[in-house]
Amino acid sequence: THRHFLELAKHIHPFIHPFIHPSKLISIHRSSTNNQQPSSIINHQSSITMALDFTTSPPGMGNVIPGRTPASSLSFHSSGKRLFVAHEDDSRLQVVDCLTGKADRPALKLERETIRLVHATHHEDCILLTGSGKLPTQPMGQKFAVNYMSVHDNKILRKFRGHTDRVNSLSICPENDSFLSASNDRTVRLWTLQQAGCLAECALPGDSDADSPLSVFDSTGMIFCVTASQRSSNNHLQQQQGGGHYLHMYDARNHGAGAFAELKITQAALSKAIVDASSMMGGPPMPVDQANALAQQPFGNIQFNAAGNQMLVGSTGGVSLLLDGFEGTIQKVLLSSDTSTKAVSCFTGDDKYVLSGNSDGTIDVWQVDTGIIIQRLDTAGIGEGIESVAFNPAYQQFATGCKDVAMWTWGS
Repeated sequence: THRHFLELAKHIHPFIHPFIHPSKLISIHRSSTNNQQPSSIINHQSSITMALDFTTSPPGMGNVIPGRTPASSLSFHSSGKRLFVAHEDDSRLQVVDCLTGKADRPALKLERETIRLVHATHHEDCILLTGSGKLPTQPMGQKFAVNYMSVHDNKILRKFRGHTDRVNSLSICPENDSFLSASNDRTVRLWTLQQAGCLAECALPGDSDADSPLSVFDSTGMIFCVTASQRSSNNHLQQQQGGGHYLHMYDARNHGAGAFAELKITQAALSKAIVDASSMMGGPPMPVDQANALAQQPFGNIQFNAAGNQMLVGSTGGVSLLLDGFEGTIQKVLLSSDTSTKAVSCFTGDDKYVLSGNSDGTIDVWQVDTGIIIQRLDTAGIGEGIESVAFNPAYQQFATGCKDVAMWTWGS
């Protein structure tokens, strides 16, 4: 199983970095600042060693970085000092200084490449980005390329060509410069920042939807997961036998051997879990037909928690799933009150909560252990709906994106 594999791998590879708790990251950063006088935000963040408090002293909005169009993607650098914000509709990239909560430069306009997804790399000034593929003047090789860009001088350092359709996800390995990209061309590709050609290509199962693949590394970089939704079928017998979602686990050092675990969440199991979750919300259970429709929605995002023992998956029907990170089984269903919106969610740095954005501009705080909402935060009308949410990996801070990007901290 994945659990046994991961434990064995830790013994075989003792140089793999263990999980570092966010509070430790704060002290590491503090010791490397050369005694420079920190800003008030850093003073406050560094003084907090207790668990995150969403009830008695909940976080509040700090600075708000204005934008012109919805923030389609957010990505913190691992140092916690920078946040990168992609705005697909006007092809702009914002770089936010997380220590001050302000944009540290004017937004960069990417008219030639366009931008839809952004992902931080190990270098604070370099990012990965993909475009929308909608610019008619772009050659086919560039439409769906992954670009490695320096924000220091606004230059493309390398183009990773190969995908022939929209890229749905990017994930960089926490241990080295390899990264994954999953595309609607029915492939997941493994690359390294050191060369333009891909290292490996993974084809999706033959009966999977073309518009659903995702891929992500776990927190150790030793494992990555590939997900794809099974193509909908009108055949009643096939539906009974379980359409659903594939989760395939790969050893990052031996990916050529294929998936070491081929897991599946059946449509029937997911539909039942949605009905059960709806009955816990105080009203009547959701009708089975509606639950079946939600269970068929493709996944829109996936994330491992910091400990690597859980995955968080969001669908386009306002459903977020907490999955066992080893077996792929459903642990909790986090059901939004608005099932017409996509699920926008992320783990907090301590793995104890999930933040999920809503179309009315509120953010629900779910307790992982119980699967219940313990707090609802309000963006106070700065945007019509939450398009993206991300938690700072080094500080007790998170960001929410609608048209404007709000930086949330405790004691703000």
